[in-house]
Formats: sequence, structure tokens, C-alpha cells
Amino acid sequence: MNDNFAPIINKIRAVAKMFQKCPLKNDLLQKRRVLENSKELQMLLDCKTRWNSLQKMISRFLEIRVPIEKTLNLLNLEKYSFAKNEIKLSEELLENLEIIEVGATALSRRDVTIVKAEKVFEFILQKLGKESGSISRELFTAVMNQIESRRNIQICGLSRYLDSPSNYESNVKKSPLNYPDKKELPK
Repeated sequence: MNDNFAPIINKIRAVAKMFQKCPLKNDLLQKRRVLENSKELQMLLDCKTRWNSLQKMISRFLEIRVPIEKTLNLLNLEKYSFAKNEIKLSEELLENLEIIEVGATALSRRDVTIVKAEKVFEFILQKLGKESGSISRELFTAVMNQIESRRNIQICGLSRYLDSPSNYESNVKKSPLNYPDKKELPK
């Protein structure tokens, strides 16, 4: 986990644990939600063995952030309050995790072929490349390195060529992934 956003994730976890473990504090939070004409929502805690639970935890935190802040102030727990830059960082992290979730969901479908998987990888990398921010850049680099270390460029290139021979070179030029030249493809 990166040093830039590890503290914010740990802080969100601490707040989620606090509200989950203490019914009194959770009741105060739920009363704040009801006062704002909202339905009761519990804080979610991530599970390290579930790939998308971090995204869900951060999403729920941001969804009920205002009542959380008011409840923390009411309980004089300023050490758990969040600065504007921490909120902005958590929003940026959530945006990037949502991109990864869309891609992972698309890759888990039964009808995914090598060509479709390559297009999903391109989608993820292009979306991460368009995002501005340090998290996006780091995530782009990490995802790109992971994909490139596991894919067979020759097979991926051949599959892409067989899918669309006339558009192979133009598709390869637009792609953030590495592909062999048309002449280097296996025959």
C-alpha cells in the first residue's frame, strides 16, 4: 500500500471499527442521519481477502461523511476528524478503484476472450491515464506492469490480428499495451 494513501485508509478503518464496536456511538451516528432526512446506513469495514471491499468501505464513508464528522465533533473525537485534503485523497482513490472494479467485473464474465480481455485492459489503462492525480499515475504504472508481466505479447497480438486483420496496425498504435509489429506475428 502506498504511503500517500495508507494513512487515510487506516483512518477510515479506525472510524468504521469505532462505530461498529460501540452501539452508543453508532446510535448517535444513525440519529444524525435521520435528522438529515436520510435513511440509516452502517459504516462498512473492508476485508483484506475481498478485492472490492476497500472500494465499498471508502464509498460508504464518503456517502455518510457529514453525519460522521458531526458525530465525531459531538463526541469530542477530533483525532478522527478528516482534513479537506484527506477527503479529496479518499475521493480520488475511490474514483480509481471504481475504474478497476468496472474492469474486473468485465473480466469475470464467462464470455471473455483474449481479445475482449485486451480491450478491457486498454479501457482500464486509458481511464487511469486520463485521471489526474498521484494515485492515478501510481495505479496506472502498477496495473501496466502487472499486465505486461503476465501477458504473452505474441499470442495477444495474433489474437488481435485474427479478430480484425485490416485494423490491426491502427488498433495497436492507439493501445497503451505493447504489441508486436504485423511482420513479427507468428505464421
